[in-house]
Amino acid sequence: MHCQSNADAPEFRIIHAGFREDFFYDENNQFVLRDEYPRRVEEMGYEVTRKLMLNQYRSVILNERLSTKEGADLRRLAAVHSLGPKPLTNLEQIAAAMANEKINFRDLQNIVIERVSDLQGDVANPAQSRRELKKSRNDVSQWLEAHDHMVAVSKAAPEAQKLKAKADRVKDFT
Repeated sequence: MHCQSNADAPEFRIIHAGFREDFFYDENNQFVLRDEYPRRVEEMGYEVTRKLMLNQYRSVILNERLSTKEGADLRRLAAVHSLGPKPLTNLEQIAAAMANEKINFRDLQNIVIERVSDLQGDVANPAQSRRELKKSRNDVSQWLEAHDHMVAVSKAAPEAQKLKAKADRVKDFT
């Protein structure tokens, strides 16, 4: 993902490869510029898609069926790069609900199970749709608390370094 030239909007390219740091830094350890990036990756032997706007990228990863001129090209990309074998509709509502914290964990489980069941065609047999997530709400809450704690500790690191340096000077003085 890069920012569009002279705009505050993202543009995306999809690369059929895992993460490689040398995609982003040249042989002189200089950051590769946006306009040079696709050529560099292609020269390394990897396919790079054309620029995709946010709605196009979203269509690819969610495997949406667009009825636009570019729909066939995006469906070809989705066949390789989507997050699931079938269209993943309503994920944005789930993400928005989680971000706004207006949904409880049990509701989230039910939405996800219903969505997966719809994709698999299991709606006729609700017993097959009943699944339990391996992580509990408490597990997720503990992870979020640990994450928040680590962010706070990371923010305090510069001040801790200053205090350590002062303590070392006092120790050296005595």
